[in-house]
Amino acid sequence: MIWRVLLCLAVPAAVAGWAWGRLPDEGDAIRAVAQRHVAAMAAAGQGAAETDCVGRPGSGPGVWIAVICRSGAGAARIYRLDRRGRILPPGAPSA
Repeated sequence: MIWRVLLCLAVPAAVAGWAWGRLPDEGDAIRAVAQRHVAAMAAAGQGAAETDCVGRPGSGPGVWIAVICRSGAGAARIYRLDRRGRILPPGAPSA
C-alpha cells in the first residue's frame, strides 16, 4: 500500500522535474528570438528576416545570450536571454 502512494507521488514529481530541467540549446534560443523579432517587425509594417539576427555570448550576470537583430535602417534591437531562453526585460536587473 505504501509503495503505491510513493509511486503516485514520485512519478508526477519526476515528470515535472524532467520538463522543468530541459534547457534550450543556443541555436533553438536564437531561432525563437529571431522568429519573434520577424513577427514583431511584420506587425509594425516593416520587413525583416531571421537572418538579420545573430547571437553573441551574454555579458553580465544572468545573461546567457545576447541576440542582436538589425533592421534595414541600420538600427539594432538587442534581446538578452537567460539560461532558460527567456527574454529579459530591458533595464531589468539580470541577477
